Amino acid sequence: MLQQHIFLPALFGSRRLEPLPGKTGYIPGRMLSIFIGVYIVLNIILSSVSFRNFSPNTWFASPQFEMCEYVGNRTGTLSLVNMTIAILFAGRNNILIAITGWNQTTFLTLHRWAARISVLQAVVHSIAYTLAYFEPGSGGAARYATEAAKPFYVSPLDFYMFIYTSLFVISAACHSLTDLSQQYWGIIATIALCLVLPFSILPLRTKFYEFFLITHIVLVILGLVGCWYHLVPHFGYTFGYQVWLYIAFAFWSADRFARLARIAYYNRLGSSKAVVEVIPGCDIMQVTVFPRVAYGGPGQHSFLYIPGLGRFWESHPFSIVGWKKPGQIITTTSIPSSISDSTSKGETTAGVVSTATELCSTPNSTKQGRPQAQKQDCPSIQFLIRTHAGLTSTLRRSLLASPSGCSLETSIYTEGPYAGHRATLQPLYAADTVLCLVGGIGITHVLGFVQEYTSAILQKGETSGKSRGTTKQATRFILAWSAKESALIDHVKQNFLTKGDASNGIEYSFWCTGPSNTAENKLESIENKAVSLTPELTAGVTAGRMNVETVIRSSLEVGQQTTVLVCGPGNMTDEATRHVVNCVKDGFKVDLVEEAYAW
Repeated sequence: MLQQHIFLPALFGSRRLEPLPGKTGYIPGRMLSIFIGVYIVLNIILSSVSFRNFSPNTWFASPQFEMCEYVGNRTGTLSLVNMTIAILFAGRNNILIAITGWNQTTFLTLHRWAARISVLQAVVHSIAYTLAYFEPGSGGAARYATEAAKPFYVSPLDFYMFIYTSLFVISAACHSLTDLSQQYWGIIATIALCLVLPFSILPLRTKFYEFFLITHIVLVILGLVGCWYHLVPHFGYTFGYQVWLYIAFAFWSADRFARLARIAYYNRLGSSKAVVEVIPGCDIMQVTVFPRVAYGGPGQHSFLYIPGLGRFWESHPFSIVGWKKPGQIITTTSIPSSISDSTSKGETTAGVVSTATELCSTPNSTKQGRPQAQKQDCPSIQFLIRTHAGLTSTLRRSLLASPSGCSLETSIYTEGPYAGHRATLQPLYAADTVLCLVGGIGITHVLGFVQEYTSAILQKGETSGKSRGTTKQATRFILAWSAKESALIDHVKQNFLTKGDASNGIEYSFWCTGPSNTAENKLESIENKAVSLTPELTAGVTAGRMNVETVIRSSLEVGQQTTVLVCGPGNMTDEATRHVVNCVKDGFKVDLVEEAYAW
C-alpha cells in the first residue's frame, strides 16, 4: 500500500526526474514532497508561535516594537539553523546518505529547500527589525537611520545599495577587513544570501555549471562572513548565536577535509597515471585510472581531477564501470609503462573487464595490436565518459591532438568512492530477479552490478551470500539497455560483457535508437576513423525504442520479488516508475532503485 501510494509515485502525474517545461525545476516525488511539506510547516510553526507581550514593560517602547523584536530574533536564529542544515545536505561526504539510504540527488533537493527557507527567514528577520523602528514611540526614520549606520545592521530597505555595497566591498578588501567590518556587514550578508537563489536556477546550473559553482561558493562564504560580523560585534558571545556559524563552518570544513583525505589516500600524489582512449564512432571516451589503493564496487562513483588540463580545482563525478584488484588478469592495450608489469600466466577471473579499448584503426595510423591478457599487480578502475562542454570537451580535444589521436596517457586523480551504500541498495539484496533498465550512458552505473554478479556466479559463490555481494539472493539478472550509438553498444559488449554471461543467469536485450556507424562527436575530430561494426557484434541489437512497460512486465513472476534498477534520462526513469507503480497495483512484488543526477 505504501509502495503504491506513497513511496514510488510522483507527486501528481508522472513527472519527477524530467525537468519542468522551460527547465524551471523539478517536482520531487510524493514521499520527498511530503517530507519537504512537513519541513516547511514545521518552520512556519516555529517562526510563528509562542509570542507574548509582557506588560508593564520598561525594555520595549511599545507592544508592537516588542513583537517585531521577538519575530526578528526567532526568524534570524532559524535562518542560521537552516543555513547550517543546507550546508550539511550539500556535502559529498554527508553521512546521512549512508544512514537513510537516500541518494545525493535527494539530499541536494533538500539542500535547495533548506536554503530557500533560510533566505526567506533572513528576509522576514530584516523586515521585522525595519518595521520595529516605525512603531509608535520607537524613534521612526531618525532612529532607523542611526541604527542602519551601525556595522551589524541589516535592512531590506537598503537593497537599492547593492551596487554601491559591491563596489565598497572590493575597495575595502584592498585596504583592510577592519574598515569593512565597520560598515554594512548585515546588509552584505542578506544581499549575498538572497543572490544565491537567482544564481542557482536550473538553466544556469545545467548550461554554466562552473560559473554557478564559483558564484555559489563565493556568495555563501560572503553570507557566512557577513553573518559573523553582523552578530559578534553587536551581541558578542552572550546569546550563543555564533554557535550555529561554528557548526556551519565545521560542516563545510569537514567535507573539504574529507575530500582531500580521499585524494591523498587513494592516489599516488605527483604520479597518478591514467589512460584516456577514444571509442570510435561516438563522443564517449574510456578512462582507466590506476589508484594507489584498490577500490570499486557496484553503484559507486568517483570525482575525477585532471590537473594537466589547467583547471586543477575542477572535478566531476563519473560512475565506476569496472575495477580490478591486484593479481587479477585483465585485457588491456595501453597500460602506463611506469606501473605496468610483465605478462604472466594465471587463471582468469570471471567478470573482470578490459581496462582499455583496442586503439583506432585507420589507413594512416599503425595498429598497435589487439588486447592481450596481462596480470597486473596494480589496481585499476574504469570510466566511460560522454563529452559535454567544459572539462570533458577539453579532455577530448587533448586526446584527439595526441600523437596517436586515439590514446593519451595523463595524470588523473580520483576522489572516491562515493555511493554504493547498503542502505541505498537494500532492495537489491532481497530481490529474486534484478532488472537493470538503462538508457544511454546510464549503462555506466549498471556495469558494476553486472561485473559483481558474473564474478560471483562463475566463482561458484552462490552458496555464500556474503561472497555474492549486493545481488546475493537473485537467481535471474536482466540487462535491458537502449542507446542511440551502436558504437557504444558494440564497445560495451566487447569489453565489459563476457560471452558466457547468458549461461550464467544474465539475460541481455539491446535497442539502438540511432543510425549505426554514425559519429556523434560534436567537436572537430577524427571521427572519420570510426570503424564499422561487424555482424557478430551487432547481433541481438534491436533497432528502435525500448518498450519499457513490456520489458518490466516480462521480468515479473508471481510470488517472486523483482527489483528494477533504472538509470537513464529523466523521462525514461519517470516512465519506468509509472509502470512499476501499475505493477504493484496489479499485485506483483516489485521494488525500484533509481540512479539519477538531477541538477
